[in-house]
Amino acid sequence: MSDAEKQPFVALSRQDSIRCKREYDEFRRTGFFTDEQGVHSVQLAIRKRSFKPHIILPKLVKRSKDIFISKNYAAKAAQFDYRPKPMEVMSELCKDWNLLTAKDRVKYEKLIADDQERYNQQMKDLTTKGWFTHENGSRVRHHLERPKKPIVETPPSETLTMLDMRCESGFSILDLS
Repeated sequence: MSDAEKQPFVALSRQDSIRCKREYDEFRRTGFFTDEQGVHSVQLAIRKRSFKPHIILPKLVKRSKDIFISKNYAAKAAQFDYRPKPMEVMSELCKDWNLLTAKDRVKYEKLIADDQERYNQQMKDLTTKGWFTHENGSRVRHHLERPKKPIVETPPSETLTMLDMRCESGFSILDLS
């Protein structure tokens, strides 16, 4: 890459360095910073989605290549004269994917767009309502699925107090002090 080709990237790097230094200085002075869009750093932390472990999240969006492979896996495996290893079938499907024209890939890109719309709607419902609806129409309610702590009860006969702890000679632990 020549110096002339590198120039736009060097300029972006300088701008990012200036932005980073400005935000860091502001953070050191005030304990927070405001980014170029005017968003407070505390709000940036809130935007990051983190859910508790018991929360069921919507199914993630697949890539178009993954959808192509999953839809055609069984048909491709049936073409072999023997029972192929999964990696053999996958490599053949990847070759088929690379041979597809842009016109043939449009079908899979449309599936991705529909799936992305579904995912966005379910995440919006999850963050606003606290639940979302599956494709089959059933609701996922998280307050019902929260794991409960097991109740461990010890029978009174196994519970020892300081007065019950006596050594073989008959002295209490409290008597030794």
